[in-house]
Amino acid sequence: MIKKIGLGSLAVVLSLGGDSFLKYGVHTNHAFMMKKGKSIVTLEYQKLNDTLDFFNIKNQELGDSASEYGSIGDMDGVKISGTYGYKENLTLNGNLKREYITYGDGTLINNRFEIFGKYNILYNEFSNTALSVDFGGIINKGENLKYGNTELLNRLGHKISNDFSLIEKKKQFYIVKSSSGDYLKLNEHPYLYINNMIDKNLYLKLITENRFASNSYLSFFAKYQYTTIDTKITANKELINKANEQGYTLNKDLGRDETALDLGFNIMSGTNYIFEFEYYWTRLYRDKGLGYVGYNHTINLDILKPLNKKWFIYMGGKIMYRQFNGDIPYLYNRYSQTTFDHKYGFARFGIGRSF
Repeated sequence: MIKKIGLGSLAVVLSLGGDSFLKYGVHTNHAFMMKKGKSIVTLEYQKLNDTLDFFNIKNQELGDSASEYGSIGDMDGVKISGTYGYKENLTLNGNLKREYITYGDGTLINNRFEIFGKYNILYNEFSNTALSVDFGGIINKGENLKYGNTELLNRLGHKISNDFSLIEKKKQFYIVKSSSGDYLKLNEHPYLYINNMIDKNLYLKLITENRFASNSYLSFFAKYQYTTIDTKITANKELINKANEQGYTLNKDLGRDETALDLGFNIMSGTNYIFEFEYYWTRLYRDKGLGYVGYNHTINLDILKPLNKKWFIYMGGKIMYRQFNGDIPYLYNRYSQTTFDHKYGFARFGIGRSF
């Protein structure tokens, strides 16, 4: 008889007839708890380029990344995750991730930190069903970006003001005067800066899960998230002054608050190899003027191979129907929102150990 089923966000620990063995999973949307005192740590590498474009997304969806502010391309990422069974009815989870994403003609470096607790509300051993709630927070912090590409400066500057126009001739830069078409010479190279990129998220998630076969689990979840976002656009001093002379400003504060709702399911099955498939739909609720893309569809798919009772490896990937919409909230703003009508995805490879 199963006396207790423990399922953390990264592993399942089953005890049958006194013989214990491990089942592994990398997805977090489970309702069963990690066994008290047990823990799992994973290290993961994420990648998108021409070689690792498993889903053919880069070839089909992504154009010239230098042509427009907000356009994305290749990606490298490293993630470390940990899960700990603090109590029989409370599992603690945390992860750190650093991503390098081609963004315009530069590289966006995003640092992501997440921590949450999983509290068990109900467990029925006869029906092998559990109900739990996750409560936690996420912070995404992007390192400042500096853009000097003339084409990109014109695209972003024109989004800020229809009067903005920049000309480069023989390595000399000019602002075109909107009223007369005259050229105003610049004494230094013009730059636009994207600063203070950060979002802070608090969320509550309800998860129900059922063990419907000896090695198979199905969960359904609903998540509500509240987000505070800060992003600022500015330019070098001379360019700001020239813009002010033309009657517009290049200093923009893109800070806002928004909410989001996720609905989805996760299925895990297997013995020698563990298969996990997760899908969720995201609906975002934003201020007026930010509704160009207000939703997303996300798929996570992974195959895991236990090496022994302690170690496992896995590989898989993530596909997003509308790129990082809702995943990195600060990337979406009134100037970048028209670039979110593309799919995005990446491959991942990981190794984990239980303690």
